[in-house]
Parts: sequence; structure tokens; C-alpha cells
Amino acid sequence: MGARMVLRGARSAAAALVFLLVLAVGAQAALLRPGAVVGASQKLVPRLQQLETPELKGASHAAQARRLSLPASGPGSLVRLGDQVVVTARVSSTAPDVVQTLRDAGARIVTVNARYGMVTVAVAPADLQRVTAIPAVRSVQPQLQPLTAAQPAPVRQLNFSADPLACPWGSVRSEGDAQLQADLARGTFGLDGSGSKVGIISDSFDTNTNAVTHATGDVASGDLPGPGNPCGYTTPVQNLGDFGPGQGDEGRGMAQVVHDLAPGAALAFDSGAPSSPSFPAAVSALRTAGARVIVDDLTYLDEPFFQDGPAAVAVDNAAAAGIPYFSSAANSNVIVGGNNVSSWEAPNYRPTPCPSFSGANGYLDCMNFNPNGGVSNGESITLAPGGGFLLDLQWSEPWFGVQTDLDVLLLDSANHILAGSNNDNVKTQQPFEAFSYTNTTGASQTVNLVIARFNNFGAIPRTPRVKYVLSHAAGIQSVQFPVSSGADIVGPTIFGHNGAAGALSTAAVPFDDSSTVEPFSSRGPVTHYFGPVTSTTPAPALATPEVLAKPDVAATDGAATTFFAQQIGGVWRFYGTSEAAPHAAAIAALLLQGYPLATISQIYSALRSSAVPLGTFGADAEGSGLLNAFGAVNSLLKGPPTPTFTFSPPAPIAPTLVAFDGSGSTDPSTGAVIRTYSWNFGDGTSSSGTSARVSHSYPAPGTYAVTLTVTDSVTRTAAVSHLVTIAAPPPPPPVPPPPPVPPAVCRVPNVKGKSLAGARRALGTADCSVGRVTTPHKPKRGPGRGKKWVLVVGRESPGVGRTGPGGSKVALGLAWKAVKK
Repeated sequence: MGARMVLRGARSAAAALVFLLVLAVGAQAALLRPGAVVGASQKLVPRLQQLETPELKGASHAAQARRLSLPASGPGSLVRLGDQVVVTARVSSTAPDVVQTLRDAGARIVTVNARYGMVTVAVAPADLQRVTAIPAVRSVQPQLQPLTAAQPAPVRQLNFSADPLACPWGSVRSEGDAQLQADLARGTFGLDGSGSKVGIISDSFDTNTNAVTHATGDVASGDLPGPGNPCGYTTPVQNLGDFGPGQGDEGRGMAQVVHDLAPGAALAFDSGAPSSPSFPAAVSALRTAGARVIVDDLTYLDEPFFQDGPAAVAVDNAAAAGIPYFSSAANSNVIVGGNNVSSWEAPNYRPTPCPSFSGANGYLDCMNFNPNGGVSNGESITLAPGGGFLLDLQWSEPWFGVQTDLDVLLLDSANHILAGSNNDNVKTQQPFEAFSYTNTTGASQTVNLVIARFNNFGAIPRTPRVKYVLSHAAGIQSVQFPVSSGADIVGPTIFGHNGAAGALSTAAVPFDDSSTVEPFSSRGPVTHYFGPVTSTTPAPALATPEVLAKPDVAATDGAATTFFAQQIGGVWRFYGTSEAAPHAAAIAALLLQGYPLATISQIYSALRSSAVPLGTFGADAEGSGLLNAFGAVNSLLKGPPTPTFTFSPPAPIAPTLVAFDGSGSTDPSTGAVIRTYSWNFGDGTSSSGTSARVSHSYPAPGTYAVTLTVTDSVTRTAAVSHLVTIAAPPPPPPVPPPPPVPPAVCRVPNVKGKSLAGARRALGTADCSVGRVTTPHKPKRGPGRGKKWVLVVGRESPGVGRTGPGGSKVALGLAWKAVKK
């Protein structure tokens, strides 16, 4: 067996580490790195060098895993696609010709991350040498299955009663719906998550052939949306890709949780790809698909402890774009003797001589775990039969600026190597080692954890901050250093994008006990010493460490699903922060429906401020406390909407069309908007719709009480009324008299002394007429001999008179005049 990979079972000669040789390199001798396989490409980390040896190349996957100090399957195991292993090549260029050269070497391209100079590929072990022969390839390391935050059911009595099966939940309803008061929020405010799409990143959606249900059955039973959903939620889950077969379909369990609490929300899924450099592509795909909320439950072992890596940068970018992001806090906590013992951290590497074990040559020294001046060149851990852990070791050097090469070994009581990890970190440029171990002795076993510093010839030995985190740990009975002491810190286990500043890291609270945090739920805080990984240039150290209070909130776990993950009392129950995170994401979907204009900071603030503290656990376990959906919605309420409207024309006259405008109505609540405008026009007719402007015809005069009722995005209403007077049309204007005829002027001719007949003739020619003819009595005496009495005009009107058409009458006075016969 080659030597740089430290393997379980090294007590046998075949498994012993072969820390060989001196190879001649020109005229200079150089020490072959511990664990390296003679003749193998040194661009491969020792695990891959071992994997391509004839001894392991044809072995079963389980046998390979045992020799590589990795689990045979599940978190921490090799990511495989059939007989290919998934690896990440650090390359000098991601140009198309380089990518094509990788294809030509037998590699199947999974993702290309030009920003970080990394290409993730699937490749048969037999083709690894062809890959490393490409000049642009600098190093190649295997990808380990990310941790998913599902957790085996706790050992305790579960008391619960099933809810009636009904819409909108389908055949199974998460108890978190009631525990987190999402049902109350939906019923009170009329919310169901409509208008939002929730993006989910997890291991797989529908690839587990052994699952008791599949996606089509979940749709038919109403537990997922899609065509045929009996509750009317017919938009199918948008599956952007399941990476590889044989996963647990944890993403489908998460989708059922979101659908229970926010059944109107659309859903999208992406498997997240197999590596932390691939993870940003999943986030980007969901953003492109229109996700307004994103949730994931993955933890990549190589995500840096001391800075934001590629996955965390992608999360922070999504949050900066206004997308609420929820990540599981992970399930890495272990409590022994009342202490959280799943992590250990020292402010610097404290060198001390290594214990005596085979293959120690090549190491400068080992870590002194004793923080108080004593010497302990290892840390003892006692495991129950079947107990074990997955250990993740890192140190505070930035990606692409790694100058220290640390290895981690696990020794038995006789200093035989049981397991370990020893990448060439200067080549990989990641300060990361990981291995898995399980006690198979059948009795309690005390093992010794050793951190060794490899001699990088010519490099200045450095003493960076060092930390390990134990994941998937079980059966730990004791650890040598169980509490923080001196400057050493024991306990915090949240790291990577689970603890990104832009994400709400979600702890787990059991569905049947709202007073406790699950003991396995990872603890915070998160502390960064370097800026984020944004390129292949190492990020500078921060002037002061960035301390992030994590987790942020807590939500339900252990609630019911149709198939995932353990069946307890006839009910499939989903334990772990993997279930807590989608509960939180569903509540965010409800908030975004009610307050579509709310900012991400307002959403986060509403969730935190309304959360219910659990008591004595502290923020490092529960964040702000257990989420309360009703309280979160209610916390954004600032008062009812304020309706107002104007109308025109301002003085309408019947019959008329009046235009009404309610666009001046406002809603004071955070991010709330007015959804509907309902009008009562006061004449027995009404109108309702989403437009603030309407017109209405009034055929008759009158005074009408017009009422506008507005309804906002959380179903609150308010009304305002105004009297609108429609005036009667004015009477028709009077017909004007004909224009006056200018009076004619006639000069009355002199008719005095003329007879009446002669006077009439004279006056007629002057357009005058005679009126008031006065006839005097005829004189009684005679006129005289030879004469007779004749009536003549004795007097008349003035000489000029005004007459209209037809003349005017002239008054005449007659007199008797004696004339000759």
C-alpha cells in the first residue's frame, strides 16, 4: 500500500504506511512524501494515488472506502458516478481547449468554475494518470459527499396525534405547520405563499429507488404540487437536475415541508452538484429560474472554517440580490457530560515532538493539545462499540495562500495508525484534511488523535490557528479536552455557507417539544480571519476577526413526511436541521406574499424579532428562538391601509361619465401593497379589481354616496366615502324676442282745415293713421245763406310722431265750417 494516505487497519503489514525512500532527483536527493505511491503522479492526493493502484482499482467500493479512511457511502464518502469517481482538478486555465483536453483524457465534465480555476469531473481511476498528464492540471483531489442535515431519530418516547387528512396538505401534514403557527398566519391573513418560488438544494429529489413513495405518488396524494394534485396545486416542481443515482431524495422531503406550510408557493429543485466549487452553479440556476427564496441542507467538508468559500460567496451574493436564503445549521453537535465537544480550536499550532508511530519520518513535529503549559501530543477520545465520527481538520491559511501542510492521524493505544488524512496541502492550496473512523472492536476503545506538521523543505515553518469539527459522531464517551480553556475553544461547529452572513442558519427544535433545541443541532458562533475567496488570489487577513452570531433562528424537525427518513409508529419522520430549514423558508414565502415589497433585511428582522426564545439554551444554540409565522407577519403590520380617491369632472352634470382615481391610497405596513379596489357607486352598482382607476356613467341627476374599499396584501380592508353630486341640466335658455324694428319717423302733413276724408288720404300716404276722431255737435244755427256746414280738421297731433310698422294713430279733432254750397 502506498504511503501518504493514512489508512485504517494499519496494524497489518499490508496496510502499514510505507514511509519510503530517498529518490534521486538529478544530483539532489529528495524525500518521497509520506504516503506517496512510487511512480504515481504527485499531482494526485494520496487517496487518489492509492485508488489507482492495482490492489484497490478492482476492489469493491466498500473495500476501497475502508482503505481510504472514508465511509463506504453517505456523507464523507467518495462521490461516484457508476465506476467513475468525482474529482476536482485545480488548473492554470479553464479555457475551452483545456476543458476539451480533460474530456479527451476520459473525464466527464461536471462543472467548470473559472473564477476559482477549478474543474469538477467524473473520471475512472484508470484514467487519473491521463488527467494529471495535462500540463494545465496542478492538483487533483477527490470530492467527498457533502453532509446532509438529516439525523437519525432520537431515542425518546414520541407522543403525537395525527391531524385529519385534508387539503391543502395532502395525505401527510407537517406538525411544524401548527407548531410554528403557519396555519394561523394563513387563516388570519389569507396567505398561502402564492407569488413566490422556493428553490431547494439538497442531495436528490427522485432518484432513490428504495423510497416508499416517489414524486408522482406524492403529487397524487396532494403532498407535492403538480398535475393531478387533488387540492388544485397543479404547478409541478421544477427539477433542474438530480446529480447521480442512489441518493436519499432528501430534497423531496424538504419540498413536502415547504408545500405543507406554503402550499401556494411554486417549487424548484437542484441537487447542488458534488463539490463546494460546484455549489455556486446550483444557486445561480435557482436564481435564474425565478426563486424568491432559497433553502439548502448541504455542508461541504472542504468549505473553509476561517473565511467564506465559494459556496458562502454564492449565498451572500443571492442575499445581496434580495433573495432570503436559509441553510441548515448542520447536525454536528455532540454533548458529553453536559459539554458540547464536537469541535476543538487552538489559536496557533503548538509544536511538540510526535508520539512514536511507524511512518513518523517526514514530520517536523505534532500539535500539543494541552492549552495550559503541559504537553499532550495527541487528544484521547473514547468510543463506545460501533461509535465513530467523521473528522474535518482545517487551519487558518486562506485558499490559494496555503504554506503549511498538516496531516491528521488516529492511533490506537499501541500507536498503530487506524485512520487519517494527509493531502499535499501546498499543492491543493486548501488547508483541509478529512477522514472517518468507526470502532469495530466490539468494546469501548480509546483512540489518540494526532495532528502532524509535514516538513516542506525550504519553507518557513508556520503555526496557524487550528480547528477540527466532528460530524456524524456517535458513541463518543469522553474526550480529553471537553471544555474551553486558556485560549482554546471547544464547541462551535457551524462553518461554511451554513454560517454565511447572508443566510439565516436554522437550528432544530423537535415537533413535540417547543422548549428544547435538538442536542445534535450545531452550535455557533462562526469566526472568520480572512476575507472571502473571490479569486485564485489569496484573500488578505482581516484587521479584526469577523464574528457571526449563528445560528439565527430555530424551526421544527421530526415532523411527518410520506417517506423520509425513519418510520416511527407508522409515521415517516424527518429529523435534523435539514427539516428545520425548509420550515423557515416556507414562512418567508408567506411573508413575501403578504409583503411583496419587503426588503430582505425586513424579512429577516420580522423572523428574528417574532421568534420565541426557548429559555436556557442561548443564542449559540437557538439564535433568536423558535420561529412564529403569525408573529412574523403581524410584526410587519403598522396599521390598516388608508384609502382615498378623487373624481372628475369636479362638478358633473347629468348625464355624464365620472372618472374615479384611488391611486393615492397607501398602506403603512412594511412592504405591504394594496391588492384590490372595490367601488360602490351609490346608485346600486359596484365594481372591483386591481386597478385604482375606474369610470362610471350617471344618467340622472342626484347626490350619490360613493365608497372605495381597499384590501391589502395581508387581507386587511379599509373604506372611505364621498358624496358626489350630479347636477340637473339647466333649463333651456328663453327664446329671445325678435330684434326691435327701429321706429319709423313720419312727418304729419298739415291737414287742418281739410275734410275728414281728405285728412285720411293725406295721412295714409305718410304711413300714419287716424285715431280718436272727435266729432263735435253740429251747430244749431244755420251756416248762413248760400253756405253749408262741413266737417273739417280743426286740430291734430303734434307735427312729428313716431310710428312702427303700419303707422300710428294721429288724434284729430273735427270742427264745423260753413262753406259755399
